[in-house]
Amino acid sequence: MTSGSCGKGHCTKPDCPYTHSKAAPSSPVCEAFGFYGYCPEGSDCSARHVFECPDFSNTGVCKTKGCKLLHHDDVSSDEETTGSDDVDSDDVAELIDAESDDSDFENQPDFIRL
Repeated sequence: MTSGSCGKGHCTKPDCPYTHSKAAPSSPVCEAFGFYGYCPEGSDCSARHVFECPDFSNTGVCKTKGCKLLHHDDVSSDEETTGSDDVDSDDVAELIDAESDDSDFENQPDFIRL
């Protein structure tokens, strides 16, 4: 199966290589799929089959100590109201130039000039 999902919406092709999920993007994360990588309901499941922590995604809290699953913060709606805290790329370039002391950098034996 190819990664991604079918863009046709109501695909009836038996050989379609894409996934066909009935879950809306706002649906909760499937606990079975999130924890075990398998859901017995398959494509009939109404929850999202994604590789991230279902507890954190669905409630905002993960109580599993040392959980190795992805804990994705959805901050898109928060950014819209508070604005982005991204710095201007020009500011970053100035900061890097100010902090870098590469006077001896070119003299290192593994230096390759681009």
